[in-house]
Amino acid sequence: LTVAYTDAQLESDTDPLLVGGVKGNRLPWSPKWSSTIDADYNFDAWGEWTPYVGASWHYVGERHTDFLGLLSQTATVTHNQYVLPSYNAIDARIGVETGQWTIELYGKNLTNAKGYMSFAPTGTSSA
Repeated sequence: LTVAYTDAQLESDTDPLLVGGVKGNRLPWSPKWSSTIDADYNFDAWGEWTPYVGASWHYVGERHTDFLGLLSQTATVTHNQYVLPSYNAIDARIGVETGQWTIELYGKNLTNAKGYMSFAPTGTSSA
């Protein structure tokens, strides 16, 4: 089990034209709360093979996007950050180990959680 609390915010204003961060804004992409619960179970060995199963639950709290300086803002975009929702994800794995080798089948994000990893308002993406 891991739990993290992060209180990351600007201590002073940034350049309003290029960066657009204001004192007190949360730092981009840093959730206030996040946690993971991870569990594995090893079965009795079958000869030289040891089978196992495992699962992980991940929680990532609400996060803020990058700052939007005045050069990035349009008539419809006037915020300096957007808030992205929290999400939960579950991973699972099954496998066997023998000597130096491990064979594993795994699935990530089995709940199909929509955890945004990047964000750009219309017209400001560099991609």
